Amino acid sequence: MADLKPKCRTEVATCMDCGKEYQQVIYERRNGTEVPPDPRCDECSAAYDDRMERERREKELAAATIERRRQWDGLCGIPKKFADATFENFDKTKQPKAFKAMSEWDGKSLILASPPGIYGVGKTHLAAALAHKLMATTPSAMMQHGAVLLMPLPVMFTTEPLLMERIRSTFNRDAEEHEDRIFAAMEKVGLLIIDDVGKRQPRDLSFTQQVWYRVIDGRYTGNRPIILTTNLLPRELEEHVGGACADRLDEMCGPSGMIALKGESQRRVG
Repeated sequence: MADLKPKCRTEVATCMDCGKEYQQVIYERRNGTEVPPDPRCDECSAAYDDRMERERREKELAAATIERRRQWDGLCGIPKKFADATFENFDKTKQPKAFKAMSEWDGKSLILASPPGIYGVGKTHLAAALAHKLMATTPSAMMQHGAVLLMPLPVMFTTEPLLMERIRSTFNRDAEEHEDRIFAAMEKVGLLIIDDVGKRQPRDLSFTQQVWYRVIDGRYTGNRPIILTTNLLPRELEEHVGGACADRLDEMCGPSGMIALKGESQRRVG
């Protein structure tokens, strides 16, 4: 029977990394050629392998981070009009209290409210700026046990009219979405922002309140924050979302969570 053990020889070599001499094992293939030996000593070879694996993981994580942020951009719902909204390009002297609450957001629920008929004072800009900040500062992917872990969407931005239309569309027989999936997504996201609450007169107040109850109760029971913008007075907001929702919002926001914005519309300035 032929000897199946690989032929090899040893010779003294100099490590290309540390310059130390070591015993190098050179194996011979069955066709008589030699397998190129590792030009590094065992210690430097292990360090090299570790470095290559670390670099591979870093490249994989960097690529996953970019791709995940691209996905977030498509999912978060920030209006295109406010794609460039930041705290840096907002005049904080116009709304100092609201600016401070949003730019230094502490993770609690808030309601940004301006009086009926007072529009364009910066509610949506501040909400979008916070959403952009969270998207930029929240890790979108991380390495765990040698594998890339994609992180969940940190913030979802929508308007009340869009939300109501989206839920109504699920009633169609050929609807692409199911209402339970919509509510589940709004329940699980880190921060939910709903703009323009009460901007349109509800066609069916009962339906509107049912939607609001599922949204608010999901956030309330999950202990997750929500930020609303509205032009409704507190009493009007309670009538709009329903007493049970208003009661939960009061607890979630606390005494300092209702922030009033006043002044002239910035859309007409200049």
